[in-house]
Amino acid sequence: MRYRTAKVILAFFILSNTAWGAQFRDGLPAFRAGNYEAARDIWLPLAKNGNATAQFYLGYLYANDKGGIQKNHSQTVKWWRMAAEQGNAAAQFNLGLYYENGHGVERNLGEAIKLYRSAADQLFPQALRFMADFYVQGKGVPAHIPTAHTLYLLAAKRGDRKSAQILKRLTPQMTRAQLDDAKQLQQVGVNWNVKTASPLRNKRATSRTTNVVQRKPNLGK
Repeated sequence: MRYRTAKVILAFFILSNTAWGAQFRDGLPAFRAGNYEAARDIWLPLAKNGNATAQFYLGYLYANDKGGIQKNHSQTVKWWRMAAEQGNAAAQFNLGLYYENGHGVERNLGEAIKLYRSAADQLFPQALRFMADFYVQGKGVPAHIPTAHTLYLLAAKRGDRKSAQILKRLTPQMTRAQLDDAKQLQQVGVNWNVKTASPLRNKRATSRTTNVVQRKPNLGK
């Protein structure tokens, strides 16, 4: 079974975010040193004042039971929801993960897909891959291989190695028409509301192509 960890997504966010304010950066040395309570104390006022990055990190701290901060799913969902509503892609993705698996909230695949799409619209690599998985499986959306291929390609171009590996298995199974449709989508953009199913030549190969199983967050002990 594959696990998606909040830690992995956080690492990407640290490396990719360059728009922090000076006050938020003040909490990073404590965070990186493992002094999570000190980092929380610096970020909490910022989060209350609407800083989406601080909100995301507070959610992460409460999700992972870090350094004396007791795990609290309601706090995690609260802060990630606030950050997600402000367009924070990392929060959108992680909150989507919670909804997909019913972790800390009632399971709601439709809400998960909505959040993943929002993150994917910002080219968040993991969200692009998750949405591609759904379009291969026909899970919550119509099966549409050209859309999946396009999303995997976008994710791979942004450094997602799993998407690159999936593309190597997926592309040879696609028909010429599917490849042509995927090429067109790369030019005009993905239509989230696609209605027409476009399965692989070998339907039984679909699960092998992506190796997708139920995703569950590994939030540590």
